[in-house]
Amino acid sequence: MQGVTTTTGASDLESVARALTAAFEASDWAAMAALYEPDGEILSAGRPRIAGRATIEALLRQFPPVHLRKSRNALTDVQQSGDLGWVLFDVATREVAKPGEAPVERLSRVALLCRRRDGRWHIWRDVDGPSPDPQRMRELLDGDPGGA
Repeated sequence: MQGVTTTTGASDLESVARALTAAFEASDWAAMAALYEPDGEILSAGRPRIAGRATIEALLRQFPPVHLRKSRNALTDVQQSGDLGWVLFDVATREVAKPGEAPVERLSRVALLCRRRDGRWHIWRDVDGPSPDPQRMRELLDGDPGGA
């Protein structure tokens, strides 16, 4: 994948981000929550800490279904040291506007801090904040190949 720094052996860690994205794109909230450790957490800028798979799944169920949103992501970095690793990617989501309202747009940088247990990677902490390059993320949403 162009523009992604991957250390030797981290490709299986990259698969966590791909599985998370696939579950999000399918609105499969249970599959998405299952990627987290039982004590996993989501830490989002300006929002309360979300802890535990059941609470994470309840949060995810608040997202609109796939037919009411458009999303794109760009993987930027995958690193691992032993059984610890991280995946960094940018996520852009635009929800279909409700009548009389503007569409809701989320442009974020996400850091998945992962641990490998029993041979499988799980998300331990999911930390997100504003995208450092919102224009590039809007271009991805709008289908501009120059933005990828």
